[in-house]
Amino acid sequence: MKFEIKDKNWKRYHLFWHYINNLRNVLSLTCDIDITEFLPYIKSKGYRFYPSFMWAVCKIINAHEEFRLGWDENNQVGVYDVIHPYFTHFFKEDEMCALFVAEYNENLEVFHSNFVDIIDKHKDCSKFLK
Repeated sequence: MKFEIKDKNWKRYHLFWHYINNLRNVLSLTCDIDITEFLPYIKSKGYRFYPSFMWAVCKIINAHEEFRLGWDENNQVGVYDVIHPYFTHFFKEDEMCALFVAEYNENLEVFHSNFVDIIDKHKDCSKFLK
């Protein structure tokens, strides 16, 4: 495996360290999911796959208390009532990305509309801002 070291001139340098130092990315799960029935359904509604899939994942996460655990500023463990997804949007034009959050809604139509609105609203906002 090749490992390329990036220096401060790498265009994503500050973005990378922002993710590492400022965001609590603490959940990772890899599994196979059968979307045989899901895909034709979202296509029939004219929904985009990524926002729809994010909704499905959030629906599962929010249904399980153990996935909503966290800690506060005093390191006291607690349970969030709802988890809203953060997502990264990649801009093909300059190969940069931005982090957004979409408010979770149990209704797929509402969630999808809000998610797409966020992407559309910020489609030209690829400059990294701290």
